[in-house]
Amino acid sequence: MSLHTDKTHPAEMHPDDMHPNGALAVVGTGPGEGYLTPRAEALMLSCDDFVGGAAALELAPNRGQHLVVRGELSPLLDQIEGLLESGRRVCVLTSGDPGYFSLLAALERRFPGLTTVEPGISSVQVLASRLRLPWQEFRHFSVHGRDLSFEAPLDLPFTVLCSPGHGPDAVAAYLREHGFAGRAVVGVSLGRPDEEVVVADLGGLVGRRFDGPAILLFAPAEWLAERGLRLEPVSIPDAAPVPVPVPVPISPEERPSAHSRPPVEESPASAPPILERGPSTMAITPARDEEFARGEAPLSRWEARIMLAAVASPAGRTTIWEVGAGSGGYTVTLAQQAPGALLVAFEKNPRALAVLEQNLERFGVSAEVVPQEAPDGFDTRPSGERPDLVVIGGSGGRFEEMLHHLEERMAPGGRLVCTAVTIDTLSKAAMGLRRHPWRNLEVMQQTVVRTDERGILRAQNPVTFLSADFEGSATA
Repeated sequence: MSLHTDKTHPAEMHPDDMHPNGALAVVGTGPGEGYLTPRAEALMLSCDDFVGGAAALELAPNRGQHLVVRGELSPLLDQIEGLLESGRRVCVLTSGDPGYFSLLAALERRFPGLTTVEPGISSVQVLASRLRLPWQEFRHFSVHGRDLSFEAPLDLPFTVLCSPGHGPDAVAAYLREHGFAGRAVVGVSLGRPDEEVVVADLGGLVGRRFDGPAILLFAPAEWLAERGLRLEPVSIPDAAPVPVPVPVPISPEERPSAHSRPPVEESPASAPPILERGPSTMAITPARDEEFARGEAPLSRWEARIMLAAVASPAGRTTIWEVGAGSGGYTVTLAQQAPGALLVAFEKNPRALAVLEQNLERFGVSAEVVPQEAPDGFDTRPSGERPDLVVIGGSGGRFEEMLHHLEERMAPGGRLVCTAVTIDTLSKAAMGLRRHPWRNLEVMQQTVVRTDERGILRAQNPVTFLSADFEGSATA
């Protein structure tokens, strides 16, 4: 039976009939809730365990295992294989469409011919619909985990899936450097309540920050004129999700299995750190203070680590430098949020280094620790190592020196985040990050009030977060 030609309503189908090729389903969720097709939802609900990004897993039923896709795929594919061999049905949920710069290729290589694929609505389709543009001639590129080195056509429209490390502003700058001129469209958080569609000249996009998953479309003026088309976005009213009756899945014990391996036994302590499990899944929340090993060196507060994760946006970065790692509070947070990145931690205090190593081992994460003071320790790193995120948790009074060195080392489009608890650091960081080659300076101060053992509210010392994006060295 072909899943795509059968006329039975999905809710009336037996769960086994929904997996004609095997027990692995790959479902495109589109931009999110409300875009999941009835057939895709029925296929998802026929499964036992679920794999996907944090946002996609919010659509999954509240049962079975939830494995979050983070960083290196090999451990995750091993987990999927173990579940399949134990007789479980596994559903991999992808945002957008599984075949559009997503997981389908990797799954087919590992499990050839065993997947049942249900397509979803991609971000390209959503953006094209907002602009009322036919998109069969578009060329498609992605800079997720890739360098800005694609060769775009001059005479045809093309789209670029942006990433935290290469946002629309960096893509626009790259296109201008390669001779492109004219208007482009940026779609941000498409299909979500905070959706934004911006039409602007490429020059106007350079230096402009966008928050949320983004895609950039460039359409040559001649191509538009020949077809009588224009870049004019339209708003689409919210639509209620289509209700779908829920098919009742068969338990693994009720269906025959040709596999003899016993069910996979997993525990959070032994699981690879790039995976997160639980009936309800969300982005990793930084560990609380009591979970860390403590010593004489300072440890950042839990609330500050939450703020750092939000301000630094470490997910998707490739090379992260942390200056003044201390006991490893920020180090562990950065490693958990960006498991695929090269993380380098600079710390000169021998007593702090011992606690730092202990916390890295405790949380099952890794970092290259440089036991030297910055910026002196920067020179020990390979000349071609260009961080796209730098976090300065302690400058030791040498912030201006660090900034000078970083302006020669950072990757264009990278981000610097500095925490300040003294007026001296705050003033030097604010002055240094207000000038070229830095842009988009933001300053936020976090004040926390906690109850003590008697229930009395006690104010904690405020922490100021300064962040700026690196435009590129004037001498590079």
